[in-house]
Amino acid sequence: MNLVEAHQIVKEFSGGEPEHIFLCMSGDSHPLHIYLKAKAAQKGYEIKLETLQFDTFQQYLFHNRDAQVSPIALLLPWDFCPELNWRTGMPSDLVDYSTLVERINLTKERIQSCDCRKIVYVRAPCPPVFHERRKNQLLSLYIHSVALELNADILDPEFFNLEFFLQSGCPISGQHLDRVATQLYKSADSYLVGQKKILVTDADNTLWNGVLGEDGISNLQCGLEGTGFVHNIYQSYLMQLKRTGILLALVTKNEKKELAKVFLSEMMLLSRKDFISVMASYFPKSTQIKLLSKKLNLPLESFVYIDDSEIEIAEVKQSIPNITCIKFSDNANDLIQMFGILEQLFDREKVTAEDLGRTELYRQRVKGLKPRDIVGADITSFLLSLDMTLTIFNRSREKRDRAAQLINKTTQFNLNGECLSANYLDSVVDEGGVLFTAELVDRTGSHGEVIACLIDVAGIVQTFVMSCRVFERRVESAFLQVLLDHGYDVTRMKFKRTNRNEPLQKFVDDVTYIEEEDSTIRLDRASLNRKTTEAVKIFEIVGPV
Repeated sequence: MNLVEAHQIVKEFSGGEPEHIFLCMSGDSHPLHIYLKAKAAQKGYEIKLETLQFDTFQQYLFHNRDAQVSPIALLLPWDFCPELNWRTGMPSDLVDYSTLVERINLTKERIQSCDCRKIVYVRAPCPPVFHERRKNQLLSLYIHSVALELNADILDPEFFNLEFFLQSGCPISGQHLDRVATQLYKSADSYLVGQKKILVTDADNTLWNGVLGEDGISNLQCGLEGTGFVHNIYQSYLMQLKRTGILLALVTKNEKKELAKVFLSEMMLLSRKDFISVMASYFPKSTQIKLLSKKLNLPLESFVYIDDSEIEIAEVKQSIPNITCIKFSDNANDLIQMFGILEQLFDREKVTAEDLGRTELYRQRVKGLKPRDIVGADITSFLLSLDMTLTIFNRSREKRDRAAQLINKTTQFNLNGECLSANYLDSVVDEGGVLFTAELVDRTGSHGEVIACLIDVAGIVQTFVMSCRVFERRVESAFLQVLLDHGYDVTRMKFKRTNRNEPLQKFVDDVTYIEEEDSTIRLDRASLNRKTTEAVKIFEIVGPV
């Protein structure tokens, strides 16, 4: 969020429940105010912000205790030891290390007596007040250790900008004001809603590398090497959370039977019993999370949801604004940042015997809970923001390898589950049929060819498949509409229900159709158009080429 966006959010906010925040910091806090107000507005709160006058933090610690609400403190090294303040220059007299340590300890005691709601410490560079480099380093490390004793959230030195501090009095660099405000408001928000209690995780490309429905169990990776290493570490962290009483739940768009095989394969660190609930379906994930919340009698504010898919996160966040969503990344460096966030969200000082038995207790409470098919959030605006381009290819003449791979590998969004050889594809095309594929490109890059559709000479769709990697983007609807617009009547399909093609079944069941002979169905054109005409507007369409 930049400054203009923050102002716009606050301007458009119509007002909500008041929230009192007392922000204590020695520098000028005004640049942070608009960001804090925007963060609160996004949560539905209207901030009543109380702050200290510039450079009066020490006076507040030693004299003023009239605040009506516990403060949130944003601290820097010179708040513990004034001699380290860049704005006052180097001390005029030689300083004694032990004297400064005493001063730091006294400040620590004063801060502890303030009963702060939260403390955020910026580990800013300190001026060299000693001639000995080692002493300067020791003093910085000592202040850092004191901040940790105060249970402060630690921010890296990059958040501090000396030039901005000298010019404006605000120690936070302009480019990091949004992130610092986020950190501070998380502190306030967590104080309001209570500690997070349950982590809901996705499975594909989250618990493991790979997609169960396409890659199969044997090709999933979550071991101590290669592409599965990050996922192995993530599983081990979830195990640690579970041991401290945090509840784990799994919500995934997969077949229940196939998922059960993963847990029986011994490839996982986590077992089925580590989760209070495992909900495998193709229904909206927000719906399943709401069901869990109701059954557990836990507020949605206490949930954290982790998924690798921007689409799924957008759907959950739009349907449940008060849930905390985190995007999973298979980049190891991003894992460090994610663990830092989770560490704050699930922070607890001690683990009780009650905590240790919580998983089993809550598992019994949700026993028998089944996924429900309830409409999720409309994420059209988010899909538009992805800048998606759908390119349709006529593969009747050449380059059919990817189409054959999709047809024989894809099981979930598959018209009838039939495997078709390359020779069969050739024969259908040679008799006058046509083979189409489609490539999807968005702002992150190309997803490759994700759809294949074979239409025989009689105009019957012999097969229609789509990679599950692009579920929820409405690619299938836009693709069919393009073919309709180009004169291909795709309303007659060779359709068969299988044990694994539930997503395709849902697509067909949303359209009125009649059954014909030889497993052929005829879709109602008007009903199909209602499903496809809006979807095509989400994409820039190229082709067929």
